[in-house]
Amino acid sequence: MSMPFELTAAMDEADVDLIGRRRYPHGEYKDDDKYWSFEEYVAFCESKGLTKQDPQGEWTAWAAALDMWHNSVDEEVEDSQAQEMAAMISQLPAAPLEDLLQAFPSALLLQAAGGREAVNLVGPKAGGGCLRTRVDGIADCWGGVGPKSLMSIEVIKTVPSLQANLRCFTGGLLRVTGEATLDFGGFPEHDDGEGTVFELLPRAGSLPLLTIAAKGGALLGTFVPRLPPAYLVKNVIGVTTPQALKDKLVAEATRLKEQDPCYRGRRRHKQDSSMRYYPFEEMLLYVQKTFQPDGSGALDLTRAIWLHACVSEVEEEAWSMVDVAAAEGEEEEDEEELDQDDDEMAM
Repeated sequence: MSMPFELTAAMDEADVDLIGRRRYPHGEYKDDDKYWSFEEYVAFCESKGLTKQDPQGEWTAWAAALDMWHNSVDEEVEDSQAQEMAAMISQLPAAPLEDLLQAFPSALLLQAAGGREAVNLVGPKAGGGCLRTRVDGIADCWGGVGPKSLMSIEVIKTVPSLQANLRCFTGGLLRVTGEATLDFGGFPEHDDGEGTVFELLPRAGSLPLLTIAAKGGALLGTFVPRLPPAYLVKNVIGVTTPQALKDKLVAEATRLKEQDPCYRGRRRHKQDSSMRYYPFEEMLLYVQKTFQPDGSGALDLTRAIWLHACVSEVEEEAWSMVDVAAAEGEEEEDEEELDQDDDEMAM
């Protein structure tokens, strides 16, 4: 099997340094933090049946591995880049812990304190990255000074322990899933909320430290809360939607649902990796907050997204009930009938 994607590496082994380890940050492996030797790349291509034409015109796994190696990231280079990123984050002012129980900043960065062994999340070996949400919603500590690292801490209770939700800039809450992984797909209005509650232990020191653990569960690690640049907060979070506008939008959504049944039920965006469904009014409020259009503009934009870029929960449930085996059986019967028709025509 040839490579399933376009590759551009030189085919001369002498042009590429095959020493050390690299990782392949593309496609389904984009967020994979494992590094591999060139020999392991070759073994991987052999196991997957991936080949590419070498200088002698032969289609080999070695040539495919060389091309992947050429398009991969060197471990030492990435470590150096991670150290530069950590140094940039460390220049930001730390957020005072005494504000935690009162008016904690609406947005902050949580920088991992210590090396990779000090935080139970994927991140740089030397630490120093920020807790962030990846494109697929999974949590890791590879965040820099950017939107994906913006967090807010929402205190739930202070007794018997300090408990809070951690919300990312998209609105999702950090949660522990059934597979014991961490993602930002938690929404208390849809879930029981237990998986989204975390216990916080503030610790004094030369820098304010915040140790975070899942409620009654595993330790995430210790972080330095830092204040993000003002421009980042302004550009990403924007202005809070006034309550009067929220009430107006919900009323418009209710009126629309009464007039047209297609706006009832729940839908999800086709590109939403969390596969979550939302009622029309929630999607409307999200669109308004994210893109800041006026009331009528938000309604028109949300209607277009709802009708053309979303999938109905009911439709997907119906699709999931299709008997695949039966469908394959019908296809085989159709093929047999076609073969019989061909034989009759041949006669």
